[in-house]
Amino acid sequence: MIDIKDLEMVILGIVQKQGPCTPYAVRMEFERSPSPHFSSSPGSIYPIIARLHSRKWLIPRQDATGKRKRTLFRISAAGQKALRAWLTPPLPDEAVGLTYDPLRTRMYFLTALAPEEVDAYLDHVTDRLQKELDRAKRYLRTYSKQEEPLSWLATLGGVESLKARIRWIRKAREILISRAT
Repeated sequence: MIDIKDLEMVILGIVQKQGPCTPYAVRMEFERSPSPHFSSSPGSIYPIIARLHSRKWLIPRQDATGKRKRTLFRISAAGQKALRAWLTPPLPDEAVGLTYDPLRTRMYFLTALAPEEVDAYLDHVTDRLQKELDRAKRYLRTYSKQEEPLSWLATLGGVESLKARIRWIRKAREILISRAT
C-alpha cells in the first residue's frame, strides 16, 4: 500500500479541479489560500508532482503555447481512483477528530506567564485571529456560492473556524478576568 499524504491528495485535487495545469498554477493555488497549513514553495510542490507522475497519477503533456515550453499535468484514471479513495469513508481520525492546535496547546501552559503577559498574549491572539478572519472573508468572496458551491463551502468552513476561535479567546478572557476579581 502506498503511503498517501494529504498534501499529495490536495495537489491531485487541484489538478483534477483545474483541469490540465502547470506545477506553477498549483503553487499559485496554495499561494492564494489563506491557510498556512501547506507550503507553496517550489521545494515542496515540484517534488510531489514528480512523485505523483512517477506513480502514474498525473500525466504530463508538453505545451508550446507562447514563448516557452511548459508542462501541463492532468489527473490519470489511477490518480482519480486514489483521490476518490482519499475522499470517501472511512475517514481517518485526524480528518474528523480534535486536531493539534498550537493556540490551544499554548493556552494550556499560560500559567507560566504573569497575568499582564497573559492579557498581552490574548490581545495579540485576538488581533491576529481577526486579521486572519478578514483575510479569509476576502478569499471567500473570490468564490461564487452558486457557481462554485463546494469551493465556497470549504472556504466558509475556514471562516467559521476562525470565528469560533475568536469566540473561544473572548471566553478565555472572560473566565480569566472573573477569576482575577
